Amino acid sequence: MSSLPALLKFIKACQLCKHQLEPNPVVTVDREAKVLITGQAPGVSVHRSGIPWNNPGGKALRNWMGIDREQFYSDPTIGIAPMAFCYPGTGTSSDLPPPPICAKTWHEKLFKHMPDLEFILLAGSYAYKSI
Repeated sequence: MSSLPALLKFIKACQLCKHQLEPNPVVTVDREAKVLITGQAPGVSVHRSGIPWNNPGGKALRNWMGIDREQFYSDPTIGIAPMAFCYPGTGTSSDLPPPPICAKTWHEKLFKHMPDLEFILLAGSYAYKSI
């Protein structure tokens, strides 16, 4: 991919994995990113809203990071790229794990567009085991 905007356009149109809901990739990165937050996958409410970490877990994460909601969503030095960009669906007792094809297809391409990346914040065991 020649540019980050072109890559993000491809990601937003991704249809690699269709689950219980239509794909709606939730990813926010900028070339200026210094911190990348990598969690499991969007929950159903985040999937529907298209706003990453727009849930109680996001509030706790922002509190832990010591930043407010406005900075979290407007600061180009903060990127968000979960292990799967879409809600993976519901299993017998909880949400399904993120399908590996998403990170395998998109992460390396995204990382190439973040030359100043200094830190990856891994949120959850799927992110920790995969990076």
